[in-house]
Amino acid sequence: LLEMSGSRLRLLMPAVFASGAVLTLFATASYVIWDPSLPYEGDHWHVTYRVVICGALQPLFPTGSGSMHTHVRASIHIHPQGDGDEGREANLAKFMRSTGGSLTNSSITLPNGDSYTNGDACPDGSIGAVSASFFDIETFSQIRTETSPADYVPRDLEIIVIEFGAVSGDS
Repeated sequence: LLEMSGSRLRLLMPAVFASGAVLTLFATASYVIWDPSLPYEGDHWHVTYRVVICGALQPLFPTGSGSMHTHVRASIHIHPQGDGDEGREANLAKFMRSTGGSLTNSSITLPNGDSYTNGDACPDGSIGAVSASFFDIETFSQIRTETSPADYVPRDLEIIVIEFGAVSGDS
């Protein structure tokens, strides 16, 4: 480069800077799009789950198939196999579909067909709503509760309780 004439060097420098800018932009965009807290192809995550309806612990779900499923254990297996089932697509609604049930932010249908919608009454007369609670795997202490659980993407080694039950403050 030092032997190049001044005019050639002046022409080459903008190209070098532009290439560097493009690489920086690409690296930044890749990091912004790729979120390490979400599952991607090649991951194999395990999430402990249970479902409680109006205070009653439900049977474990039947074995499912696909990138999110269970093997009749209290565990959700998440191992995305490509576009459409990784990142934010690996959510609780997708898991429920793999079992033959469904989950929205306002209703849950179990694989046996029993369905519950926000506002339905539990046998004790309390008004129910769909939620999910998350627990620390080491201490089993509750971390938080989501009242819009369908789009929630489980994290590896997390404990989740999907529930339809009394609305907070309702007894």
